[in-house]
Formats: sequence, C-alpha cells, structure tokens
Amino acid sequence: MPDRSRPVTVLSGAAAVVGLLALLCGAGAGLLGLAARPGAPGREPLSLAWCFLLGSAFVGLLLHLPLALDGRIGRWGFATALAVALALTLTRGISFVRSAEFGGAGIFSSLRALPFWARVAAILLLALTISTAVTRFSGWDERAIWGLHARILYGSGGLRGEEFTDLDRLLLHPRYPLLIPLLEAVLFWVQGSAEDTLVKFLFAAFFFSLLSVVLSEIQRRAGAKAAGFSGLLLLTVPVLARAGMTGDADVPLACYATAGAIQIARWLERPDGRRAVLAGAFLGAAVLVKMEGILWLLAIGAAIVWALMVRRRPWPFPSWRGLLLGAALLAACLIIAVAARRSIPYSPYWDLYAGAFRASWLVSVLDRPVRMAPYVLGQVSDRGAWGWCWLPVAAGLFLRRRFPPGADVLFLRAAAASMLGGYLVVFILTPFHLYWHLTTAFSRLILQVYPLVLLVLAEHVEASGWLRQLAHAVEPLESSDIAS
Repeated sequence: MPDRSRPVTVLSGAAAVVGLLALLCGAGAGLLGLAARPGAPGREPLSLAWCFLLGSAFVGLLLHLPLALDGRIGRWGFATALAVALALTLTRGISFVRSAEFGGAGIFSSLRALPFWARVAAILLLALTISTAVTRFSGWDERAIWGLHARILYGSGGLRGEEFTDLDRLLLHPRYPLLIPLLEAVLFWVQGSAEDTLVKFLFAAFFFSLLSVVLSEIQRRAGAKAAGFSGLLLLTVPVLARAGMTGDADVPLACYATAGAIQIARWLERPDGRRAVLAGAFLGAAVLVKMEGILWLLAIGAAIVWALMVRRRPWPFPSWRGLLLGAALLAACLIIAVAARRSIPYSPYWDLYAGAFRASWLVSVLDRPVRMAPYVLGQVSDRGAWGWCWLPVAAGLFLRRRFPPGADVLFLRAAAASMLGGYLVVFILTPFHLYWHLTTAFSRLILQVYPLVLLVLAEHVEASGWLRQLAHAVEPLESSDIAS
C-alpha cells in the first residue's frame, strides 16, 4: 500500500502555517483597531500588508520577552505569544476588518492600471518569482544563521545552553538579532517539527508585503499607473526575485525599514501621533531583524532633522504625544534586543569590527573609494543582478520638478541617500578583504534601499509632469488609429 502519511503531514503543516500567517495579520489588524478613531476624516483603506508587518513585529517582540527575562522561552512562551495574538484578533481585529474599507491599494489595483501587455508580463514575473518558493534553502545566511538559530530556539528553547555558547556550533555569528529566528521557531512550533519546507511561506508574506506597501504609497503619491509600472520594474530585479523567496533577512528588513520611513513621511506631511507610533514599531522591528537596523535608525533620524531644517518647518507640536510614544516603543525594542542576547558571547570578529575605527586603520583605507568605484559602477550596471532598474533612477535625475518638494519628500530623499552612503562607508571601513566583502554583501545590502529609491523616483517623475505630457501626446495618436 502507498504511504499516505507524508502528504497528510504536509497538508496539515501547510494549514498550520497559513493559520499562523492569518493570526499575524489578525493581530496587526487588532492593533490598528485599537489605535483607530471611529469616523476620523481621511481614514485610509485597510491593507493586509500593513496588518502582517505590524502583527509579525508585535508577536516577535512578545517572543523576545521571556528571553530577555531569563534567557529561555519554552513551549509556554510560544503559546502565550500566540494566545495574545488570538485575543487581539478576536476582540478587535475581526471587527476592525469588518468596518474597514478595502480600497484596493497595492498589488492588484496596480496590476489593473497597467495596459494588457504589461499586465501579462507582471503576472508572468510574479509566477516566476513564486515558483522559487518550491525550492530548498541553499544560501549561507538562511541555513547557517537564521535557520540554525531557529532550530536551537525551537529545540532547546533557550540561549544559555552550549548551542549558543559554543561558537563552533553557531558558525561565529552568535549575537545576530533574533526576530527572524523566533518567527521561524514559532512556525516550527505550530507545525510540530523543525522541517523548513514551509518556512518559505513566511518569507513570501514579507515579499508580497514589501510590494504592496511600496506600490500603495506610490499609488497615493503618483497614481495607479505609476504604481503599476513601478511594480513591474521591481519584479524585473533579479536580486529581489532571488532574495524574496529565500530565508535571508534582507527583504524583511527592507519591509520594516521602508514601512517605518513611509509612516514618518506621512507624519511630516500631516502630523498625526498614530503615524509616529507605527513608525516607532516598524523601526524597532527593523532593529530586531538585523544589525543594519541601527544604521537605518541613524539615517532616518538624520533625514528627519535635515528635512525639517531645510524646509524651515516648525516641529509638529500637536503630535508630540504620539512622537514620544513611538520613541518609547523604539527604545523598548532596543532594550529588549540587548537584554535577550546579554548571555550570548561576542563573535571573534568583534575585535576586527572595533579595530576598524582606529586611526591607523582609517588612514590605511583612504584609497578605498577609488578602488571601489569600478566595482560599484559595474554592479549597478550588472544586468544579472539588477536588470535595468537603475537606468530609470539615473534618467529621473534630469527631470525638473514643477513645484518644490515638501518636508516629507525631502525626508524620503535624505533617508535613501543616507542609507546608500552609509553602506558605502561600511565597505570603506570593513576589516575584511574589500572585494570579498563587496562580492558577498553589496547587492543584498543595496537591495534594502532600492524600494525607497523607487518611491522617491516615482514621486519625482509625477512632480515633473513628464508622464502627463506624454499621455496627452499619445492620446491624439490613439484617437486617429481608432478613427482609421
């Protein structure tokens, strides 16, 4: 008789994982419902992407708490976090979803705005990207860092055993942030095993959330057609297609950092304390995902100050309460992240990192910008990694705006430029071999910033009026074709 146990296991595991993703969305909707004001003017349509990102950040923070208290999580820790998420879903999330309006902003409305040929191309690219979800994990980080940490947390439930103190077991990366491993571990817990075949569902949710968040903001600022073509451009980026369905953490980090930057831009556009709170939650989650989250905080903080100074805009005093609460959430994430990993030994590479700021080392790397330039320019024009995605960015720099940018647009520009410059500084100061570090990390680090760069480009093209002029020029040609 054929063995039917494996298909049943896969189906039950898939159902459990889908249920977990739905629970994360429900928890996020519950949090949005708690912060919502009934009948408030200008209420935005509900997006499942925002719900998932907020819910996953919230559950991830809950999973950090027992680790911060005594270094262990155990089965009760996973159960408690999911119970809180379920309570949020039942008490506030379901009613909020029922009362909310689904405005269609995001992937589907952007697809509908495209012409037929572009819509077909976008669907084919989406299908090609999704097909990579059926492959096994093969990258170094996704198996040797995030996946291994997740298995240890699921198996032993703690950070103080020999698994986290024996550096040979953790491949010299013991103090990596734990949000992604904890989400993977809770996924293992709901499916009842450490089999990672279905973990790609989690990263697929991050991938589609990134697309939806970016496209909905572009649609709000530049229209549905601009969002559709921006989404088509994103889907043609090979490095994003490869990273989107893997277990690497760069796409989740891009999700939280981009979501936080968008909320801050909206806060600068129209001061609202709730936006500041959401920004604090998303940026706090970014810190819990990767070390680079700290660099995002520095870049975004500098961008806020610069944007307000350049526009000579007074500080939005009516939203100070929400701003302080958002800052408190961010500080709580930082404190919990440090407390959760306090018992883990530092990597042997720590002394190398610290040595990168010595005066003798800084003098020795003065020639690195010149040495890096050919590689960086070559990578940006590398079709195998980036496709054609940087050509529109370069062309957009020559378009002239019809009106000056506001503080929100200046902030988005400064945040993207600061992050790109910050990563270049990282490579200049790196204590590792320069070209080895560039080869292994450049494309995935720059990938974190590209969704924000694309948002800035779409807004700038819309402000130039170039697309509207082109549409008006094409309309008579289309009319004459129809008449003939």
